[in-house]
Amino acid sequence: MDSEMSEKDRYLVEAEHWVDEHAEVLFRYAYMRVGDSNVAEDLVQETFLASLQSHKNFQRQSSVRTWLISILQHKITEFFRKSQQNAVIVSDKNPSEKDFFEKGKWKAIPARWSANPEEEASKKEFWHKFINCIRLLSPALADAFILKELKIIPSNEICDQLNISNTGLWSRLHRARLSLRRCLEKTWFSKLK
Repeated sequence: MDSEMSEKDRYLVEAEHWVDEHAEVLFRYAYMRVGDSNVAEDLVQETFLASLQSHKNFQRQSSVRTWLISILQHKITEFFRKSQQNAVIVSDKNPSEKDFFEKGKWKAIPARWSANPEEEASKKEFWHKFINCIRLLSPALADAFILKELKIIPSNEICDQLNISNTGLWSRLHRARLSLRRCLEKTWFSKLK
């Protein structure tokens, strides 16, 4: 019984470090996906609670962060399912290359942004629009973009997590960036002219 107790105690100490080490990253990921800081905090708390309940199932075949992100992704999916806010994926939200290119050339060359990107990125309103644009992406594109661009986990772990090849990851990132650019042009930069 003592050895069982000490194993549990060891896990609790380790889990406490996980909160210190991963809570901020998990929060940023959740916030980018749901767009509400209170909901993101709740989802992160639920993630850590679930990790405590299922720690014996963690085989350590991936990093702790990857495992926690996986739990968080399930919590986010449950949240959308319960709240029935899961976006319907339409072609505008999940573009293909043919939406932007024809015979290897741009259908319409992206407009030059007259605003200073660093200046715009410092505005709170910009980040609200940006997060709304991310929420319009399909879950597959949003997950790839957030995990990679926030440097949450390394590319090889993203591929394992999303069950895609490295080429598939880069394709998703490319499509996500094109979609985000289109969305920001419509919702933010067009209003600056």
